[in-house]
Amino acid sequence: MKIKVPEDINDIKLSQFQSFVKIEEPDNYDVMRIFYNLNKKKVNAMQPEDVEHLVKTVSDILNTEVKDLTPTFTINDTDFGFIPKLDDMTYGEHTDLIEYINDLDKIHLAMAVLFRPIKQKQFGKYLIEDYQGSEVYGQVMKQMPLGAMLGAKVFFWNLTKDLLNYIPAYLKEEASQMDTQKSGEITQLCTDLQEATSSSLKKLPNLMYTFV
Repeated sequence: MKIKVPEDINDIKLSQFQSFVKIEEPDNYDVMRIFYNLNKKKVNAMQPEDVEHLVKTVSDILNTEVKDLTPTFTINDTDFGFIPKLDDMTYGEHTDLIEYINDLDKIHLAMAVLFRPIKQKQFGKYLIEDYQGSEVYGQVMKQMPLGAMLGAKVFFWNLTKDLLNYIPAYLKEEASQMDTQKSGEITQLCTDLQEATSSSLKKLPNLMYTFV
C-alpha cells in the first residue's frame, strides 16, 4: 500500500483542514481518513507504529507556525497569485474579504478575493485576473495549500493591526492642534479605540490545531 505523506504545511489542502476542524474530538481514524484517504478497514490492517507515525506527522505539521506569505501557488496547472496591491482593492473585493476572512467554513471565499489566476508575468512581477466575485474561484480555493491560506490570513491581519494602530496616532496628532477640551475628548477616543482594537484582535480564532 502506497501512502503519500505530507512533508510540510503546503502539502495539506485547505479543504482537508476545514473538514478536520469540524470534528469535535478527532481520533486517529479521522486523521487517516482526511489526510491519507484511508478508510477504517485499511487502517486496521496497518502496524500500530506506522499509524502512530503518520498521525504524529500530521500533528507536527498542523502545529507549525506560519509567518510568511506564500505569494503564488499552482492548482490543476493554473498559477494563482496574491493580489499585488491591496490599496487597489475595489469595494466589492473589500466587502467580500471582510465577510469571509474570519469564518473558517467560508474562508475559501476570502482566499478567492486574495488569490486569482495569473494572466501575465514579466520581470518577476505578475498581473492577476479582475475580480468577478468570490464564487468564481471559491470552490477551487479549497484545493489551495493550507500554508498559503494561513500566511495570507496572518499578512492581512497584521496589515489591519498596523492600520488600526496608526489611526489613534493620527488622531492624537490632530488633537495637539486643537483647544484643551477637544484635545481631551479625542485623546479619550484614541484610548477607547486602542482598547477595542486590542480586544478584537485577541478574539481572532487560532487556526492551528493541537492534538490532545
